[in-house]
Amino acid sequence: MAHISDGKLLSRPHSRRGFMLAAGAALMFALPAQADPFAGRSGALANRLRRKNDGMGVNVIDNIRLTDPSRPRNFLVRAYVPTRPGQYPTIIFSHGFGADMAAFEQTSRDWAARGYVVIHPTHADSLRYSDPAAPPGGKAALLGSLAASRQQRSPRARSAANGNSALVEHLENPFYLASRIADIAFLINCLDAGRGIDRAVHDRVKRGSYGMAGHSYGAYTTQVLAGARLKTAERNPSPQLTSRFAAFMAISGQGSGRLDLTEQSFATIKQPFFAITGTQDTGADGETPEWRLEPYYKSAPGMKFAGIVQGFTHMSFDADDENGAALRVMQTDFWDSFLKGDRQANNQLLADARRSSQTNTIWLRTR
Repeated sequence: MAHISDGKLLSRPHSRRGFMLAAGAALMFALPAQADPFAGRSGALANRLRRKNDGMGVNVIDNIRLTDPSRPRNFLVRAYVPTRPGQYPTIIFSHGFGADMAAFEQTSRDWAARGYVVIHPTHADSLRYSDPAAPPGGKAALLGSLAASRQQRSPRARSAANGNSALVEHLENPFYLASRIADIAFLINCLDAGRGIDRAVHDRVKRGSYGMAGHSYGAYTTQVLAGARLKTAERNPSPQLTSRFAAFMAISGQGSGRLDLTEQSFATIKQPFFAITGTQDTGADGETPEWRLEPYYKSAPGMKFAGIVQGFTHMSFDADDENGAALRVMQTDFWDSFLKGDRQANNQLLADARRSSQTNTIWLRTR
């Protein structure tokens, strides 16, 4: 049964704890209540944040149980929906390997308060909600990587640990991407049909207006749906699915050399695309933040953006602080530009990129 909680953005966050896992890191989190979510932030940023909040409340619809009879597969979904009546663009968010629908709660609340339905499927690789069809060894590989991370301080030392090596090898199994793509295709079919998820969700969805986002392995999933071509042709999703999305956001994504990606893979990304990384955001095999930006550098030019956040690690991107809030302002400007056709938001995003430099807390670029 789905559970619904009501509340204004940040003032009454969903109280359930989430255990968020991705390649090489783990985080226990519970968002604290705040009387004023913008207190202590700079005047210009606070004004932009308040304007984006716009007083819209957010409902969290939790533990929606879905069944895809074609596989068959049962999985859980969480949805964040604006309380204000109307139809809104929908963003599907794909979590990191081993995580679940509880990932990126702060980000999802902020997006929903700006006028989006945000849907989080729980994929088959989740540790908390394991799927019996998932290949054996995934949990052991991920937990081994976490143990190695605790023992080694240096990211490059961690990448050489046996735990990370086992995880890197396990991530190459094509089952995981295929299962995720099938999850997302099922969700899109439900959204298009206006039934199958939850009536409270469908009542807020603007059919045909979809964005795709993800973190870590979910960012890889997003890149593939954005048009990145895999070396093994049969692993690529159908054009009928990829064409359903109008914009894409990859948070801590993947470069070439792993996961069937080559240096030529990203040239076929032609839709609006936003790649996000941090200066301390190393890959599971020790890759650099620049490697994570390959989809930005090597995609077709036009409507491409890249953000690098000073000091952010692989698990920092949902931070409830000024840097996290500033990042979400840029993210919603991106969504508003390409899911709502908001010219003012697009002009603001382009102006931010023109003014930005490597010395800024968030270095925003465009091409």
